[in-house]
Amino acid sequence: MIVHSRYEDNHTCDGDCPKQGRFTSGIETRKIVGDNNNNKGTNDELLFSQAFGYFEVKAKIPNSKGLWSAFWLQSPNMRKVGNEGKDGTEIDVFESAFINSKKSKMGHALSWDGYGKSAKSNGYITELSQNLYDGYHTYALKWTPEYYVFYIDGEPTWASSDGDVSRVKEFLRLTVEIDAGDGWGPHAQKIGKFDDSKAADDFMVDYVKVYQNSNFEQYICSDDEFEGSFDLD
Repeated sequence: MIVHSRYEDNHTCDGDCPKQGRFTSGIETRKIVGDNNNNKGTNDELLFSQAFGYFEVKAKIPNSKGLWSAFWLQSPNMRKVGNEGKDGTEIDVFESAFINSKKSKMGHALSWDGYGKSAKSNGYITELSQNLYDGYHTYALKWTPEYYVFYIDGEPTWASSDGDVSRVKEFLRLTVEIDAGDGWGPHAQKIGKFDDSKAADDFMVDYVKVYQNSNFEQYICSDDEFEGSFDLD
């Protein structure tokens, strides 16, 4: 799957309101071949959802200012308040909000109890040795009834049980925001403006894999993924 982000010059919107230009984003996908491919429609939660398991994407993220790509899970119950995250947590497996900062950084986050005044969240910024905006990398989540573990290129980067772990099925989202603002929470980063008329970039997804088997460890793409220990914040 490829998500194209482009600037279109001299655009005129409905209602005769001339603009200097607009930003567009489109998706290109390969045809899925198989007898069991009966899904129809475009609504994420109607196509696939799952509680617990191992979720992984291999992707090349956009390397342009003003673009914020992400792989995340969300529940239709996200806006419910008062039961912590048990009835639905936004799980941000990765967020690329650091294009103007060190390109070895990537963010993980958890959000629950809606998006209003009662909203709660926690996140973590990991910094690795490699440039995460160069080439393909894997980003993954291990979700158990007790905790979440996040991975980049097969290495564990954060573990948390904040919000009392979600117990409900959640659907997957791969997104690109244009001029998305200054990042999230206490770790806000200025991602810049995607305002060059020649600006164009792609979010390129090689695959998304989801496993439900309780033996999560066999799916993680690293030989030493469980060396050391985690403190669950």
